[in-house]
Amino acid sequence: MPVKLAIGTCFNIIVYFLAGLRADAPTFFIFYLASTLVRFTMSSIFRTIGSMTKLYYQALVVAGVVLLASLNYTGFTLPRSYMHPWFEWIVWINPLSYAFEVMMVNQVNGVKYSCTRYGTFHKRVNHLTIKGWFPIIPTWAERALYAQYPEQHLVKPWSSVMLMC
Repeated sequence: MPVKLAIGTCFNIIVYFLAGLRADAPTFFIFYLASTLVRFTMSSIFRTIGSMTKLYYQALVVAGVVLLASLNYTGFTLPRSYMHPWFEWIVWINPLSYAFEVMMVNQVNGVKYSCTRYGTFHKRVNHLTIKGWFPIIPTWAERALYAQYPEQHLVKPWSSVMLMC
């Protein structure tokens, strides 16, 4: 556990500041706590899968399917509104979706994004410019980000991830 914590600390510090996320102490420590909790939770999930199987190859197959489902149903690659209703339950048992929600609330709320004008002479459109994101229309983007990740959602996922850990 100490080695995992030390490696995770080094990784989190490098990734956080290299990605250009908000550079203030509370948002960094919320990011650090969320990623640390998810690291230990996913480690315990994979250890559980490994203990339930007899062979290494069986564990790899099951762990691959679990990892693929948990990554796809986090809410980043496949937004919740596009998820198939039969598989929406994966979101509620997925510790990565709760950590993603905490990190989005942590980074999105309280930030005003700047708009620039892109386009040709015939079609000029205001786009929202976010470092590392593709340009999107500002009114839709701000409403979508603030509606999907309100500030009160910062507390709810913690209990779920703690219970899974």
